[in-house]
Amino acid sequence: MAPLKSRIRSSYAEYYSSRPSLDTASQRHRGMFTRTMNSIAQISSQTVSNAFHMAGLFIPFGPRFGVAAL
Repeated sequence: MAPLKSRIRSSYAEYYSSRPSLDTASQRHRGMFTRTMNSIAQISSQTVSNAFHMAGLFIPFGPRFGVAAL
């Protein structure tokens, strides 16, 4: 997800270098959402697919280690 993170970081730095920080939490959340959606729109679907493939499984399989049998 490095391409996505780098686009979000650059858009954040670009936005706040020329403007004062936003006042309310809802304004900040809306700004984060907007920048993230714009960044996602700029990367290809193949990039997203490859990033999830490289990340591996999100759900572990098998028993947890260190858990005693009941």
